[in-house]
Amino acid sequence: MAAGGSQALPFPFLCLLVSGGHNLLVLVKGVGDYMQLGTTLDDALGEAYDKVARMLGLDLNPNGGAAVEALAKQGNPHAYQFAVPMKKHANCDFSYAGLKTSVRLCIERLLGSAGGVGKRATNVMDASSSIRDHSSSHATANGSSREASSTAGSSKVARTSSDSGSSSSSSSNNSSSAVDAAAELQIKADIAASFQRVAVEHLVMRLKRAISWAQQEAPQLQHVVVAGGVASNQYIRQRVEQVRGKHHAFKAAWYGYALLAMLLFIPDVRPCCSGDGWVGLTG
Repeated sequence: MAAGGSQALPFPFLCLLVSGGHNLLVLVKGVGDYMQLGTTLDDALGEAYDKVARMLGLDLNPNGGAAVEALAKQGNPHAYQFAVPMKKHANCDFSYAGLKTSVRLCIERLLGSAGGVGKRATNVMDASSSIRDHSSSHATANGSSREASSTAGSSKVARTSSDSGSSSSSSSNNSSSAVDAAAELQIKADIAASFQRVAVEHLVMRLKRAISWAQQEAPQLQHVVVAGGVASNQYIRQRVEQVRGKHHAFKAAWYGYALLAMLLFIPDVRPCCSGDGWVGLTG
């Protein structure tokens, strides 16, 4: 691979692939000379993001991963303590099926269903303003209610007790519905944030171990490459960059995405998004 068509990425390097269908950790010693350190045992990270998005009833445009990432920004990543997958397994393999099941059970316990059954899709673009404005709108509703009560008290127009009771009941129901909707949205945001934290922690733990293994096999190793569509997730990039920062001998290259490290190795967009180039190279 080359940066701007001029600078080659030297061998060996460690490659972390994070895509919708697969996770892979490979020590690349040369063209056609690869050592697999870790692979996907069940669900890949991108697949887990998509499934969680569906369970939360999110709008999948442009994709489930982006929807979960956007909603997670409004949530508390420590609200729910999901277990980090395979924490006691000293290898570099990936597994997200168990985490996905834990999230599903949490959604069913708190929201009554998973998979968006009987629920409208949550537009994450509106999630921020909905959560942020809930407190102020609730306070405004209370203020309006008090003002209306005062005005009604000074009014010379007589009202029957039945009319008053009906109005009060309707107002209470509307207020309750608004509170329930905001509370449900916050629960979804907290679940999304908690899932993302644990899912990426699993990824980071595997990467750290792979770096150690790769250094033993190739002491001259100086580069870590992160590839795959899921690498566009900003939270993942930040966490992997923290790992790079703790291994000062390493330089990270993000293929197809903006630079976060000292060196940039980016091919053209089409080879990044298509498997044609890799098929041709293999041939």
